[in-house]
Amino acid sequence: MTNSTQTQFEQFLAGHDEEAWAASLTTLLRSVHDVDKNATQIWFSFFPLSLFCAFEAADDPELLAAQLLVRGVYPLKQQVDSSHKFLYGHRYWPEVKKAVETFALNFAAGDAGGLSDQHSESCSRGGADFEG
Repeated sequence: MTNSTQTQFEQFLAGHDEEAWAASLTTLLRSVHDVDKNATQIWFSFFPLSLFCAFEAADDPELLAAQLLVRGVYPLKQQVDSSHKFLYGHRYWPEVKKAVETFALNFAAGDAGGLSDQHSESCSRGGADFEG
């Protein structure tokens, strides 16, 4: 995806490397319920940023998949609604997805802060719907 077709939020996310994502995951895990903590780390390992970047940069993604012996449906964007069914928190996905989409649409690059800040902000906005 080129910068011209990306939203401001996608551009912000694309500006972070694997180290920043790993640090953000560490911060995020502090807020994940114990029942999903290990499963969340496993989920993130299924979709490494380096693999995503390799496919994005490939002239022939199908050839790269064959060379890497990647089988099945591997792009996360093709399984965004089902890839996390093994998580207990999956039952909240429709509400969380809606909150993240709203957050992304209203994202202002000038107010960005760090990657962990954006994860925390989107989680707190989405989580407000679940507090009783």
